[in-house]
Amino acid sequence: MLGQRPKFIRPGDDDPLYPTRNKDGVIETLINPNTDSALATDNDARSNFVYNRHHHLPLETQRQRLPVFQYRNHILYLLEKYQTLVLIGETGCGKSTQVPQYLHEIGHKVCVTQPRVAAAVSLACRVADERGERLGERVGCAAGMTSTRGPDCGIVFMTEGVLLREMFASPLLMQYSCIVLDEVHERSQMTDVLMGLLKKIAKKRKNLKLVVSSATMDAEFLRDFFNVRDKKDSEPGSSSVIMSMQGRTHPIEVYYSAEPVADYVKATVDTVIKIHENEPFGDVLAFLTSQEEILEALDTLRTYAEDNNQKNKHRRHFPSGVQAANLNIVPMYGSLPHYKQIQAFQIGDKNVRKVVLATNIAETSVTIPGIVYVIDCGFHKLPHFSPDVGVASISVAPISKNNATQRAGRAGRTARGKCYR
Repeated sequence: MLGQRPKFIRPGDDDPLYPTRNKDGVIETLINPNTDSALATDNDARSNFVYNRHHHLPLETQRQRLPVFQYRNHILYLLEKYQTLVLIGETGCGKSTQVPQYLHEIGHKVCVTQPRVAAAVSLACRVADERGERLGERVGCAAGMTSTRGPDCGIVFMTEGVLLREMFASPLLMQYSCIVLDEVHERSQMTDVLMGLLKKIAKKRKNLKLVVSSATMDAEFLRDFFNVRDKKDSEPGSSSVIMSMQGRTHPIEVYYSAEPVADYVKATVDTVIKIHENEPFGDVLAFLTSQEEILEALDTLRTYAEDNNQKNKHRRHFPSGVQAANLNIVPMYGSLPHYKQIQAFQIGDKNVRKVVLATNIAETSVTIPGIVYVIDCGFHKLPHFSPDVGVASISVAPISKNNATQRAGRAGRTARGKCYR
């Protein structure tokens, strides 16, 4: 019924279509490379979730468990010496919630921009909880058509459009001493306009500090872009610097299909079944482009899971390995209700392998525990404008190198992982 399943090869295995091994003969691994510019827009991500595995601990202990905590003094030192800090940190390291608090603790009035309304609101609520305050007292939020902030707010989370509107009233943004641009790798139109205007403001206000942060982006390009020192300046050197934070990552082996597939949804389903029948136990995260594709794959996999579960019930003794494991298929996309999205984070039974079918909402904003295998279809949905008909539309397009790196990194959070492309 499912047809012939795709075969995967390692990079360098007797196939001229794919890259060979490196000079040392080592299999390709992906550990926080930042070498290519990214253009990614998650049109299906209307929600933002960040899994917290230390939720049972006190908030202060949770803050100290985050990887960014050990870099606190380094971040503050670099901002004291340079005007712009390009901060590379993996999803879940704590840069979005902790860096604004570090800056506020040394006296800055901080503005933090987010590309989505849901991200700005959820982060503001989280930071307010960590500081033991009500939202709007010391930590404010301005997103969409709502604004919750008072005159004493030292940290304000807002969308990029709100900051652009504030520039009309105060072109030099004198009300802030530090501005944090988060998730800039998505490179939306609003993000690019904002970065161009902030560069002009940085030339006028030498005391304004900028933090440009993301999980994957072209760091060297941004460092050179925000270098506002000319040769005529008395102080030599650059006014911007790059800092990379190492998160919780493990080596990831990347496999490619031996030949292009005609239907990537069907190939994704076949790969899930192949992993379930042949690979050691571990959860699977599969990336698809839209809700329709996820529901199509969901129906096929649930039919397979029901047949597989019936076979296992009639066995008295399970064979060693993963054949005894049942399947639990969970969808995850932006328009899915909140209580159903939470199912992707719940830890299942011992002998149940969880398979998460997600759009690129799971690429940057989500850290799902237990993921060992990632299946990347290589596509996502991007908005584009057609000048011939004068209509803006959304179409399926190939992902960039940084998007592929980000997706592969979902597998290396807790143990060694594998990524099938």
